[in-house]
Amino acid sequence: MKTQLTHNFLIILIMFIFVSGPNVYTQITFDKTYFGSYGYSGQRTSDNGYIIAGAASTSMGPSFGLTKTDAFGDTLWTKKYGMGIAYSVHQTNDDGFIIAGIKGNGGPTTRIWVIKTDSNGDTVWTKHYGTASSNERGRCVRQTSEGGYVIVGSTATYNLNGITDIWLIKTDENGDTLWTRNFGTSYGGFIDYGFYVQQTNDNGYVITGSLMHPINNVLSTNLCIIRTNENGDTLWTTILGGDLDDRGYCVQQTQDHGFIVTGQYMTGIPTDPIWNLWVIRTNADGDTLWTKILGEGIGNSVYETQDNGFVFGTTKRMGVSGSYLWLIRTDINGDTLWTKQFGSGSGNCVEETPDNGFLFIGTKAGGGLRLIKTNSAGMVSTINPDFLIDIPQRYELSQNFPNPFNPRTKFRLSIPHSDQVTISVYNITGQCIETVTKYLNAGEYSYEFNAGKIPSGIYFYRISTTSGFREARKMLLQK
Repeated sequence: MKTQLTHNFLIILIMFIFVSGPNVYTQITFDKTYFGSYGYSGQRTSDNGYIIAGAASTSMGPSFGLTKTDAFGDTLWTKKYGMGIAYSVHQTNDDGFIIAGIKGNGGPTTRIWVIKTDSNGDTVWTKHYGTASSNERGRCVRQTSEGGYVIVGSTATYNLNGITDIWLIKTDENGDTLWTRNFGTSYGGFIDYGFYVQQTNDNGYVITGSLMHPINNVLSTNLCIIRTNENGDTLWTTILGGDLDDRGYCVQQTQDHGFIVTGQYMTGIPTDPIWNLWVIRTNADGDTLWTKILGEGIGNSVYETQDNGFVFGTTKRMGVSGSYLWLIRTDINGDTLWTKQFGSGSGNCVEETPDNGFLFIGTKAGGGLRLIKTNSAGMVSTINPDFLIDIPQRYELSQNFPNPFNPRTKFRLSIPHSDQVTISVYNITGQCIETVTKYLNAGEYSYEFNAGKIPSGIYFYRISTTSGFREARKMLLQK
C-alpha cells in the first residue's frame, strides 16, 4: 500500500510540474555578436533589456557608440555620437544613460568626453573635461546618490612634467564640475591611470588603477586602491604589486563594506611578459585579506553575487597564440567554482542578473561586440531554426529521436505565430536539468539536448509559451 501511494504521489508530482506555468528555474540565455562594433561596458536595464557602450568602426576611425537590446539580446537601437571611444555606461534614475570615454582617436588632442542621453539614446547634454592633452581619458562614470555624476580617468593638466595623474571629477546633474581631485606620484616620466570608480556606502568613493611606486627598491607600475571621502579627499591608499606592470581594472564594495579588486599582475621579463589575472580582497580600511592568481589572463570586471561569491569578466591570455573571453565563478574565498570560455577576443564586463544568470560583454577577435547571457552555471543553450517549408498551422512538439539515446538527442517544435517559448528538461524527480527561453518567429525549429553529464534514466522535456500552449514528452537515456 505504501509503495502504491508513493508511486501515485510521484505521478501527481510530475503531472503538476508539466501543467504548471513557467517555473523559477527559467533562465533566458543567448550569445550575440554585433559586427562592426567593440564592447567595453554595459548593464541590465530597468526594462529587462541591456545597454552596451563601446565604439563602432568607421572609415575615419572609432565612433563613440551605444547599443540597446531587448531581453533576448535583439537590437532595439544603436547610436553614434562622433569620433571617440565609449568606455563606460550607466543607466540613470530617469531611465536615460550616462556615458564616458574619450573624444578623438587617442592622438594629442584626446579629451575626456561625457554624454547624457534620454531612454532612447538621444543626447540631452555633452561635456568635455581637460585641456586636450595627450592620454586624457575618461574610463568610468557613475551616477551618485544625490543625482550628480562621478568620473574617473587620467589627465596631464595638473602635472608639470606632462605625464598623467589619476583624475576624479564630481559634477552636478547637468555635468557641470563641482570639484576635481588628481592623484599621482612625483616620479617624472611615468604615467598614472584611473580605471574604475564606485560610490561607497558612506557617500565617499573608491578608485582602482595604477600608480608608479617603488616596491622593494624597484620603481614600477603598481595596482592601487584609493579611498576618499565625499569631497574626494584621500582617506587611505593601498599600493600592491611587483617590479613590472600591475594594474587594477575594477573595484566593488562588498556587502561587508570591504572591497574586491581585479586586474593584472605581470611576471616574466619586460621583453617576454606574462599577464596574470589578479584578485585582491580587502577589509574596509584597505588591508589585504587575501589575494589570488586565477590563471594567465587579465581581470577586467568583478561582481559580487547574491551568495557572496564573485564572478569575473576576464580575458584569458594564451601566450603569443591569442586571447579568449573568459568567465570565472568563485566562492566567497576566491576559490574557483567553474570557468567558461567563449571564443577568441577580450572579455570586458560582467554582471549577475536577477535570475542568477550572468551578463558578459566583450569584443570578438578581429572586431564585433559580444553580448552573452548565461544561466547560473555559465552555460548558453541555443534553439536552432531548420529550413522553413511553410508556416505551421498549430503548435506541435515531436517525440525525440533517437530514443533511447546516448548522449545526444533532438526533437522538433512547430510555432504557428511569434511567441516566447520555454523548453525545459526534467529528471524523474521533477528537478529541472536544463531550460532555455527565447522569442521565436513562426516556423519549424529543432532542439538538441546533450546528456553527457547526467546519469541514465527517464527524463521529460516540456515546451511552454506565453500564449498558453504546453506539452510534455518522455525520453530514455541509456549509457
